[in-house]
Amino acid sequence: MLVGIYITKLYGNIDFLEGRLSLHANMHALWGFEGRKDGLDALEVAGGDANMIADIRSKDAYDLEIAANVSLTYRVNKLSTLTVFVQNIPVIGDNKRYSYSSGFKKIYPDKVSWIEEPTVVGISYLLKF
Repeated sequence: MLVGIYITKLYGNIDFLEGRLSLHANMHALWGFEGRKDGLDALEVAGGDANMIADIRSKDAYDLEIAANVSLTYRVNKLSTLTVFVQNIPVIGDNKRYSYSSGFKKIYPDKVSWIEEPTVVGISYLLKF
């Protein structure tokens, strides 16, 4: 059995207005968290914080997670572009992942933490000279 985290990525680009306007979208799916599920089981057996472990299990932290990114770029002229983008849009899941280190801070495992990638909205203006 292979143990790891797997990722599947899809992306696409569409041009409009003879290439002056471009839409880019991509999506990634994280799946196959068997190794981390085993780590959570081991942490529970070793005496980790039962409430934190129950919280992680209730959130299905190691099931399928899908997020997307979208951007729209307008080429103002040969020297400048304007881009509007949104990153880390949750599709399935909530962009939170359980994380732990391999070391111990105390005499018992207490290494439960969450990593969250927030959704970001932005504007970028590029001027070449």
